[in-house]
Amino acid sequence: MTWGARIIDTAEAREVADLAGSVKDIETAFELCRRLVVVFEASPVDVALVGALSTSIVIRYARSFNRAVRAGLPKELVDQLSPEQQELHQGICALRDKHVAHSVNDFEENIVAVLVQETPDPPALGSVEVRHGRWLGFDQTLTEACCGLCKTLLVAGRQRLEEEKLAFQASLASLPLDTIYALPQPSVPERTWTNIERSRRKGRVRPTRPLERTATPPLSGTPVGRTRRGKEEFMSEHETKVVGYFAYFSPAQVVCSAVDACVVSGSIKAMAEYLAEIDPLGASKATVKKTRFGEIRRGLATRCGLRF
Repeated sequence: MTWGARIIDTAEAREVADLAGSVKDIETAFELCRRLVVVFEASPVDVALVGALSTSIVIRYARSFNRAVRAGLPKELVDQLSPEQQELHQGICALRDKHVAHSVNDFEENIVAVLVQETPDPPALGSVEVRHGRWLGFDQTLTEACCGLCKTLLVAGRQRLEEEKLAFQASLASLPLDTIYALPQPSVPERTWTNIERSRRKGRVRPTRPLERTATPPLSGTPVGRTRRGKEEFMSEHETKVVGYFAYFSPAQVVCSAVDACVVSGSIKAMAEYLAEIDPLGASKATVKKTRFGEIRRGLATRCGLRF
């Protein structure tokens, strides 16, 4: 028999797809943990490889719970972990957010020092140097614990994925075969540097009923039920309206979330609480300013990420 595939792009199908992607990340993290265990068995230990694998594990593990675009693994899977595993889970996610993705905590330190002549020699200044220190990676004990955590989540995630696939397949029984055969076939997406910043969610048709496609989608950027002229009038009226607050340490360093999106809060107090959470020692150094509707609109036009 010859079988062909058809793409189903509904909310239910996307939930199954998101779960499969998250399970794949945990599977990759588990495999990297196993390889890191082997690295520690060698003599001497390759420190550079330990650092590379540790960073990869942190990224793969944490992105399986990130909800920026896809849904991520269900929270109840984490709730079912032992207290020790839950603590390790929180630690890995914090490591990703505040060290690997963003240099926030003391896991990295860069200091400027001047050499001075010590007693009993007469006081004198020497050269200036910059000293760098950072977290190098997991040790063997932490690697084995992370391996066990990934294995537990992988087993639970695969079981949940099979349950979701069976439930979704059962829901297709009520649909006409002609409707399913009319759906598009899979194609390989273009992956180049020119579209690397484009979200895969942009431009996707979100049907109001399962397996339907709109015959003539509305013009891009034009809200349904509003004319283009009406849209321009709306933009003009609200151009200077204050919609929130953002913070920055310098013109080139704007406060961002864990997914590299500029944070916009609803109040100065909310922004202050967020700054105190991500950087307790440096929160007072940030400048908080109002942001207006026009600024938000221009930021979105340049594909600037925003997190409200």
